[in-house]
Parts: sequence; structure tokens; C-alpha cells
Amino acid sequence: MEWEVRDAFIPGKDKPAFEQKDVEFPKFWSQTATNIVAQKYFPRENGLAGARETSVKQMIGRIGRHD
Repeated sequence: MEWEVRDAFIPGKDKPAFEQKDVEFPKFWSQTATNIVAQKYFPRENGLAGARETSVKQMIGRIGRHD
């Protein structure tokens, strides 16, 4: 599978509703899928504080570790 780094961006009225730069996604995923997954499924470490996940690979690893 080919991977690429891109930016996730959801526009808002006066400023971005969501923005995360340099996220890694499968190349065949749409930009819409990138935006939604990064916003909704890349949690912040320790709740709201800390860094977000930056790759679908991290997300899959996190989900795979839970029963």
C-alpha cells in the first residue's frame, strides 16, 4: 500500500474548524476521508492535552491493541 503525508483541514466561518498538518494516510483515501478521520479518530494523548496521532498506522495499532 502506498502512503502519503498531507494536511487535514475543515474550513470554518472565520477560521479553520479543524486543521492538522503532516498526517499520514493511504494514498487512495480521499481528502474528505483524511479530514474526518484526523478530526474524529486521531485522539489527543491524555484527553485534550498533548499531541494527536499523526498516522492511520498509529490509529490501527491503537485499535488493534484493544479487545
